[in-house]
Amino acid sequence: MDANRDIEKWKWLSYLQSLFALETFIAPVLVIFYTQYAGFTFAQYAMLMSCIFVLSWAFQLPTGAIADKYGAKRALIAGNLIYISAMLSLVVFGTRTPMLLTATMFSLGGALSTGAFQSMMFSVFASANREREFNAVCARSNGFALLGGAAGAALGGWFASVSLALPMIVDIVVLSVTTIALGILINAPTAEPNVRQVSLNAIALDACKAAFESPKLFVSILVSAVAFAGVRTGFNLYQPLLMSAGLSLRELGLVFGAFSLLSAVFAYAYSKVSSRVDGPVVLVVIALIFAASAAVLTEFMAVPGIICAILCHQLVRAVYPSLSAYMINMNIAAGSKSRTTILSLAALLRSMTAALFSYGLAQASGFTSDKAMFGVVSLVSAVLILALGLWSVYAARSKDSAPASSGG
Repeated sequence: MDANRDIEKWKWLSYLQSLFALETFIAPVLVIFYTQYAGFTFAQYAMLMSCIFVLSWAFQLPTGAIADKYGAKRALIAGNLIYISAMLSLVVFGTRTPMLLTATMFSLGGALSTGAFQSMMFSVFASANREREFNAVCARSNGFALLGGAAGAALGGWFASVSLALPMIVDIVVLSVTTIALGILINAPTAEPNVRQVSLNAIALDACKAAFESPKLFVSILVSAVAFAGVRTGFNLYQPLLMSAGLSLRELGLVFGAFSLLSAVFAYAYSKVSSRVDGPVVLVVIALIFAASAAVLTEFMAVPGIICAILCHQLVRAVYPSLSAYMINMNIAAGSKSRTTILSLAALLRSMTAALFSYGLAQASGFTSDKAMFGVVSLVSAVLILALGLWSVYAARSKDSAPASSGG
């Protein structure tokens, strides 16, 4: 009964954290906040974002190892506090805070908390032999995140009409309250191994070894990276495609809100069937959805074709976060000393793959249309995920496909 109460608590903590995600309210006016309130030029803003991305890559593995060595809960709380400090510095000091310091706080805070909550939550579900339920909870959490994003975008625009600083202040308050709640309510899983005596380098090397020696774990990480990159890169083309089809800015806002709501519905529907559908089957379905996105874009009239193509991406967006979290965690050996580090490695590869896709998009933008680029992104994603899905099926039949993390 105690285990059931503990799992119920983690479910609601997961929903809470997803509903009030980072920077929910400032998102719709983020660039305006930086350039018109904080005092950045657009070039400085772009430079800051670049620094954050680069530093995030550098911090991912070390912070994952720190979480595994000193405790995922401590890493989660510390990461949130550093992130809150970065947001406060923008509101109070703006560009008077050195850009490199601001970028370091954002990237370090985000990297420290990456995977920490998920690592602890999976350990709790695994200790009760309810791993499949973890997938369903992640799917519902993703739905809450999408709903929160849609509501936050609407409220954030209204807050900004009162004061450009207000959305960021509300985000600071929400993250602070969430962090306090997590600090009070989270109990680090008792099964979490004591690895204080192990060096950070050893933990990081163990994570890399686990990822590259287990085909199923490696496939899970790569599928997550490709799906994220395909959806994220395609998102950059939504606005140009819809506006070229004749939609006004007002209509654009309504369409984007509808997309988020539909993604939330898709995520909830997936949570209902996730425990009864095998991962490789879902990978093949995701690949077919990406392929359908490219097909409908060329076969239908402008606006219906574009909307249907984007809806396909939204369907993938609703499914892949929980599926990838489940597949990655299931293929990490029980008792692994580097679970959080492996999740950080997965986040690093997602960011690098998205950067590669974005670079390709930037290079292609000068000599082809937005519609063609969207189609290519969808097709490349479909082919890669289908290939990885087939490899996953092959690996599942291989006696060498067991989780490879030593856990020692």
